[in-house]
Amino acid sequence: MTFQSHANLLTTNVVTAPSPATSGTAITVSTAWATKIAALTLPVQLVIAPDSTEPDDANAEIVTCTNAAGGTGVLTITRAQEGSTARTVIAGDRIRLALTKLHLEDIEEHAQAGGLDARAYGTLTAASSGAAATNTATIEAAIAAAAASDVKTVLLPAGTYYVDDVQVDQAVTLRGHGGELTTLAYTSTTGYALTMTHGYAEAEHLRIKYAGSGSASAGGHLLWQNGRRLSNVVFITTDTTNKAYRYINHDGAPSANWRWEGCTFGGAASAVADCGIHLDQGGAWPMPGDGMISDCQFLDTVYGVPAIRVKGHPSLRILNPKLLGWTVGVLIDWSNSLGNSNGFYWLGGSCENFTAAGLRVARSSGSYTLVDNIVSGVEFVPSATTSGIACIDIQDGSAPGWTITGNMMMPVFTNQIGVKIGSGADKVAVTGNFIRGAATGVSVNSGATNVYVAANYFQGCTTDVSDSGSVVAAVKSYNDANVKGYLHVGSLSAPTNTADGDITADQIYVPKVIGSKTDASGGGLTITTTDHATKVTITIGTSKYDEANNRLGIGMTPTVPLDVTGRVIFQGSHADAAAFTVNGTVTTANNAAGQVMVVGGTIDGTGANPAAFRLSTTLAPVSGTVAASYGLRLTPTFAPPSGATQTSVYGSLAQVVTGNAAGTIGALVCYYAGKVINSQVPTTVVGMSIDNMGAAGVTNAYGLSITKPTGATNNYYFSFDTADATAAGAYFGRIPVSYAGALKYLRIFSA
Repeated sequence: MTFQSHANLLTTNVVTAPSPATSGTAITVSTAWATKIAALTLPVQLVIAPDSTEPDDANAEIVTCTNAAGGTGVLTITRAQEGSTARTVIAGDRIRLALTKLHLEDIEEHAQAGGLDARAYGTLTAASSGAAATNTATIEAAIAAAAASDVKTVLLPAGTYYVDDVQVDQAVTLRGHGGELTTLAYTSTTGYALTMTHGYAEAEHLRIKYAGSGSASAGGHLLWQNGRRLSNVVFITTDTTNKAYRYINHDGAPSANWRWEGCTFGGAASAVADCGIHLDQGGAWPMPGDGMISDCQFLDTVYGVPAIRVKGHPSLRILNPKLLGWTVGVLIDWSNSLGNSNGFYWLGGSCENFTAAGLRVARSSGSYTLVDNIVSGVEFVPSATTSGIACIDIQDGSAPGWTITGNMMMPVFTNQIGVKIGSGADKVAVTGNFIRGAATGVSVNSGATNVYVAANYFQGCTTDVSDSGSVVAAVKSYNDANVKGYLHVGSLSAPTNTADGDITADQIYVPKVIGSKTDASGGGLTITTTDHATKVTITIGTSKYDEANNRLGIGMTPTVPLDVTGRVIFQGSHADAAAFTVNGTVTTANNAAGQVMVVGGTIDGTGANPAAFRLSTTLAPVSGTVAASYGLRLTPTFAPPSGATQTSVYGSLAQVVTGNAAGTIGALVCYYAGKVINSQVPTTVVGMSIDNMGAAGVTNAYGLSITKPTGATNNYYFSFDTADATAAGAYFGRIPVSYAGALKYLRIFSA
């Protein structure tokens, strides 16, 4: 860009007016002033206005001085410049070298562009399809000049310029005027408007337009074989009938970290025949080379083709796009065998009114493993007139490794699906999504493996999760009238990777765990340490459950089926059943240890009436007559099988053992029968009743057998409080007894 010359305070009066006064192009001033103008680099802008009057748009005219003759004082001028109106110039008018709009626009354009004006390197003809070759040559010459300079930027002025495959093959930036004022148009049905081949080539503030007659069969707006950046570039066609083939054909081996930002692909009156942008490996590696598409819009109203098609190694990041229309928002169609690679990332933005899928992952041929792929924070809204489509469709035969999280999906039309996972899918996590109104929220094909569906919010879906495959850790949030706020857990296990939140690698924070929905009959809840055959211990507070040995320890680690530290209390009401029952078989070679129930422990308190075993049951029938009631009933059965002998059997054994400590024991009573009688007085009170011990076949039957006491200072068989001394005679006294229901006496002799 070339600026006009400048000088300070150059003003004078008109000596001879032009003729005619309103259109003449020669004006005379003093020779001294004309000499000063001639010393400048012409042309320059002059302002003519009445003398002694401030110039304004009503009284002044801007002219361009193209020549100045210092010897004669004659200036050659071009009239009515920069939108001003030719006025009647008279002798005596004031003429001055002034700052005008043109100078300011030149400054602005230079400040914005900071580059080489393409017009300085040839001819740019606007709005003429016949000028495509000349325009192309001019722009390419400017590119070569910018590459050789320190500027590295080519400026294209406002206007529509037809071109034919401009080669951006240098490390330069091709910059338009901005505001979509610079358009590069092309008409070839098989070629391109631009081809970028240098790893540091850039284009910005341009509009590229297909203006051909009929739909293109190949080519496109831009062939990107290599490059660094596209910024604020708009890709359009003349109308929806004359379609471009593609907006961008990304085909080559680009350098890493390329990016397209703030671009617009298509519009209400624009269409393409094959796809919006096509990213292909093209036989080179890597491809598309760690690229990023950020804050771009993909607008299509004709449908029928995908917005973005990726073939080969994706290694692509799509950030915050807006995709409106199209059959598929993003189609990943792998067709090469490239080994292992990663990763496709789609973060944020929206995909609306698609007619086949928002994201579709397929593989037409080849084989490789793709890992670390993420789709997160995207709003998917399918077409409201197309049934059976999915927001995310990972088809049969697709490579593994997908995380689908935090998206909002609204597949509300007939038979639409939130996430569809095909038979070849493996290692797919579907977590934390909001899925509304779907026929099926998440559909898993029978061949899919290692699919995680967790903590999704399903609202109004006919079927939340349809699992014909292998869903691991299926956790489903319900939101209906019966189970609002509950979690349904099919099989819950800790995730592989620890993360902050309610579920971590070793902790799960939940206020309540329920085996099945409250409106479902049956169901159950199973807690196990592992699905492996080798089980370990479950810890509940200070208690332990030894799953391997089926032992439960309350407040302790169990060594037997039930170990309890502390008190055990049985409460509540029981109908026709024992509050506490001990059954089972004890098998031991040591009969001293063959015991069904043992009450051990130590009572070390100093209070009155401690008891090792105490029965304080209240027997109170609500009505009727009870034949017999028992405070303690022992009915052991002794039944040695053939070949076994029990030498002595005891229905009850009271064997008191004293210790070896230094303390004192007063009276030792092995068996004590006492009574407490309140207002309910029984008819008969018996301290001890011994039934008939005899039976057919019994050799000896004793009602009471007492072994002679020996070893004490005083040894007694019986101890009676007192004797009836009535009619003692030769005996000491008598003891009243009941014999066959009649009063009789036992005689007590003193010797």
